[in-house]
Amino acid sequence: MFFVVLTSGFADTNTLLSAVGGPASDVYMKYAAIGSIGDGFEKGVYDSNFVKTVVGDILTLNNSATEHFNNMLNSGDFVGEDVVFGNRMIETYKYLSKEAEAFANYLMTMDKKYADEFQVYRKLAWGTIKLLLGLK
Repeated sequence: MFFVVLTSGFADTNTLLSAVGGPASDVYMKYAAIGSIGDGFEKGVYDSNFVKTVVGDILTLNNSATEHFNNMLNSGDFVGEDVVFGNRMIETYKYLSKEAEAFANYLMTMDKKYADEFQVYRKLAWGTIKLLLGLK
């Protein structure tokens, strides 16, 4: 399921490798990073400027990865279970981005509704990450 079958017409191997190289571990590490940054902010270890920078970086990276997966899906180079995998990766990046955006909104407003939204997207992201990694 985690391997992509190349079609005979595939022309850009670098695009494929950048889209598929370690994607499940990527979302796992971003999930961990967002949580760690959140914990560090709550405990006063990180200030809001540092957190905003890291959250911005995560959002940029998520957008790039999502674009790669969309390109691969739209090109027809994903087949069978790889299509499911690609769609699940896009879904997971979306949840991680929404989680990070909620965190950024919380930083700007300190409004509890954004903290609650953060938790909702955190749970959704973890659900898809568990599926991607085959965790219980």
